[in-house]
Amino acid sequence: MYTRDFRRVFLPFLALNVLLLAVVSAGCGGSPNLAPNTVGTGSTTGAVTPPPAPKLENGDKVKVTVFNEEQLSGEFVVDGAGNIAFPLIGQVPVGGLSGNEIEQRLTERLSGRYLVNPKVSVEVLSQRPIYLLGEVGKAGEYPYRPGLNVVNAIALAGGFSPRAATSYVTIRRANGGELKDHPVDPAVLVYPGDMITVQERLF
Repeated sequence: MYTRDFRRVFLPFLALNVLLLAVVSAGCGGSPNLAPNTVGTGSTTGAVTPPPAPKLENGDKVKVTVFNEEQLSGEFVVDGAGNIAFPLIGQVPVGGLSGNEIEQRLTERLSGRYLVNPKVSVEVLSQRPIYLLGEVGKAGEYPYRPGLNVVNAIALAGGFSPRAATSYVTIRRANGGELKDHPVDPAVLVYPGDMITVQERLF
């Protein structure tokens, strides 16, 4: 009699606990299916794309160092034709190239005929300035630096004037010459020779 009563009370209780344990285990087992990085580090969110390597044009200055070759090392200015006058090899077209691309070009031209396995490094010393016009604190010419964006550029010119339209600017790119409106946003990069105009607001 006692055994029958025990089974009638205990077995349903045991079954209920087994069911609860199965539900909890299923919930825990599903957690590995969550997408990685959904919470926490944020390593996949808001990544900033590095700015492109600057391309050289007329008036830009570079420093070329050829290891153990002092007579081939020095500072060079890109001329109107996009060349630098380099010792031994003469005029070298560098217009539209980055510093790394100039290193490769000089290495190729010096190899074999002049030097064996030359080690060349190129540092961009200066590039064309940018120009801030219109409704800014102080319009004028400002030095370019890699990674400069439109927000930084406006700050260089003393910020917006009280009459400025602050949501967009008009930029004439030095390479294309086309006038185009751009939002005032850190994602909008500025390039050497760009002309940035802050318009007057309409009302």
